[in-house]
Amino acid sequence: MQFGRFLIDSGAITAAQLVSALDRQRHDQIPIGELAIAKGYLAYRDVANVLALRVDDRRSSDFFGDVSVELGILSREQVDELIADQRVTRKPLGEFLVECSALTADSLQRELREYRSACAA
Repeated sequence: MQFGRFLIDSGAITAAQLVSALDRQRHDQIPIGELAIAKGYLAYRDVANVLALRVDDRRSSDFFGDVSVELGILSREQVDELIADQRVTRKPLGEFLVECSALTADSLQRELREYRSACAA
């Protein structure tokens, strides 16, 4: 069970609070294009080309990594690595729940203990 679902099921937060925190988390993460530049996989112009293509062809719902693979400028393995890097660098969901006052720092720690205990059972 995912932590967010656990919090909703336990009554600690509402579904709306979870959606808000997840949205904040998603917008806070380092973009794949920026990570690809930092790793030397892409140049700035490559990232600009992918972003322009997504806008010009109305493909904004397509993921940056998928478009890059389709264009042949990144491999699927590189995209998977970048996504893994992105996950490692983003703040945990609990921090966003505290920031938006859905939980206090103390209640977050209590819920994490209960969640870990439930997962271990």
